[in-house]
Amino acid sequence: MGISAVEINVLLFIQDHIRNAVLDVIMPIITNIGYKGLVPILIILFMLIVRRYRAVGLTAMAAFIGNVLIVNVILKNVVARIRPYDSFDALNLLCDKQDDFSYPSGHTAAVCCVAFVLFFCFPKKVGIPAIIVAVLVGFSRLYIGVHYPTDVLVGGLVGFLVAYLSSLYLYPRFRKLKICKKKKPKARRAAA
Repeated sequence: MGISAVEINVLLFIQDHIRNAVLDVIMPIITNIGYKGLVPILIILFMLIVRRYRAVGLTAMAAFIGNVLIVNVILKNVVARIRPYDSFDALNLLCDKQDDFSYPSGHTAAVCCVAFVLFFCFPKKVGIPAIIVAVLVGFSRLYIGVHYPTDVLVGGLVGFLVAYLSSLYLYPRFRKLKICKKKKPKARRAAA
């Protein structure tokens, strides 16, 4: 995949016109929400533990696993796109160098995947903030200089598609499982 001038110009615009002392502290923190999928995994584990959220947790877990296989196992290794800081010297990196390929963004895909499951399966008061966080994580990957814009867009798209399909096909099935249904209160015996 060739590096387009537009993508480099976007990264340089962010570096030259948006970066500032405050965001230079905030954006690395936001980007770490997607680090190794830790926060999405913790959210999934919480939902798996709480019975009333378990069907959503199973849906998110299935989507997350599918997402990791598509992004980290297949696409990154097939495309093998180098990071922008390795191909363009004028880009200043705001974190440690990454040890994998650039395309697509695994951080963005992981966070988007779980965020969209929350969006599709929970009320919008939960889903919309989750999507906002996912967008911020995607932007943070550009801000700190570790991804091209298309890396982030494709990562977000893969996360969305896997979440959509999981929510559409798996969530209704998981809701029917005995381990996901609410416990019925035991009937009291009538006094004799």
